[in-house]
Amino acid sequence: MERESDDLYRHYRLLLACRLGERLTIDGVDLDLNHPALDRDEWEPLGVLGDYPTTEVEPSLALPWTAPSHIQRLQLRGAPILRVREGDRLTVSRVEAFSRPASAFAALDHPHHRERRLVFLSVTRPDGEVIEAPGCWLFAGVADVMTPIALGDYADARRALITRFERICGIDDLVDQVDDISETDWIAKFADDNEDVRSLAAALWKAEDDLANPAAMAFGYLIGRAEGQQGRREQARIASKKPRSTGDNTRRKAIAVIDDIPGIVLARCAEKVGVLVGKNARSVSKTIHMMFAKGPDGVMRPDPIAVEAVRAGLPTEPNGAMP
Repeated sequence: MERESDDLYRHYRLLLACRLGERLTIDGVDLDLNHPALDRDEWEPLGVLGDYPTTEVEPSLALPWTAPSHIQRLQLRGAPILRVREGDRLTVSRVEAFSRPASAFAALDHPHHRERRLVFLSVTRPDGEVIEAPGCWLFAGVADVMTPIALGDYADARRALITRFERICGIDDLVDQVDDISETDWIAKFADDNEDVRSLAAALWKAEDDLANPAAMAFGYLIGRAEGQQGRREQARIASKKPRSTGDNTRRKAIAVIDDIPGIVLARCAEKVGVLVGKNARSVSKTIHMMFAKGPDGVMRPDPIAVEAVRAGLPTEPNGAMP
């Protein structure tokens, strides 16, 4: 159990180091992955170093936590593998912009569709020797819709579209907010916005229903229309709204339920939490679903890694207690 806990904590810290650029020491390796050309509000990595692969473009590194199966996969590619040891420091040596083939409408496309970032890493040994890591690490824009579509990851494409809407209306964490209030209150939040933003807000609310494909299609179209209109961003309000609920309380209650019943299914957990927070089960399910994963039996149950990652990211409660 202690080993499993260590693995979960390491995974969470890897997410912080890779996705947020926090400098951390993990299993004796100093991860310093920040770079001026890698603003994490604009660019995100495809894959977490040495943990689990999500793309064929990644450095050929064998870190202390890298699974043997991952190393074998790298060997099958025929690429040289650099072994990173305790006491080494891993840094970004350079970043290159990788422009995509230009199209007739490239000037009208989103900036995150025009390029990706190729990140090259270096390893510094304790004796000062610096070794360039073979291969490179691929970063894509946080609002890049086409990369997940090319990979068949439509859930990630949806996330990128919502990121675009957040930037149009100047609001963060829209998914949490749309799940935390009623439809009437949600629409009222955009009463002072222009017609395009109000239409987007209405379509997003409807699209939160997994069966509402027409609403999701309308939301995608409206994003393109809003971005294509000259001056649309100037018309939209920029971060002038009052702070809104982030769903932290709902997730905190869900973690308490999961701690009490580790094998609880998503639907039942949502029902229990709904009673505790006074919300319907559908809304709760949308807010806590990231902590669940489908098992071999096809049933959504708590994913320990995701639960611990969410737990670690929750703010301290007013009384100073953590969930």
